[in-house]
Amino acid sequence: MTRRARSASSEFLANHNRLNAACVQFLRVDVETGLILSELALATTNLATRERNTKNARKAYDTVLRLMDKFELTESDADFIDCNLRRLKSHLVALGESFDS
Repeated sequence: MTRRARSASSEFLANHNRLNAACVQFLRVDVETGLILSELALATTNLATRERNTKNARKAYDTVLRLMDKFELTESDADFIDCNLRRLKSHLVALGESFDS
């Protein structure tokens, strides 16, 4: 492999790693956002606010679930996301959401 090819390969790998890290951070933030929205939905007595926050929390749940297998997660990231997805799902069930399986 030539020096130029090694450099391009190294640069590609570095970009891949940065992109993966950014996407994993997005998943972490999205699951946390979903949790906050679900907690707000559980706490409010305003029906419109409850429905809106439940809808957005469910969207966060579905998005994280759909995307998490597409990225390379560290064990720590996977544990964090899995734990918070379970909490979020529990909140969503309490808010009347249903899930297959």
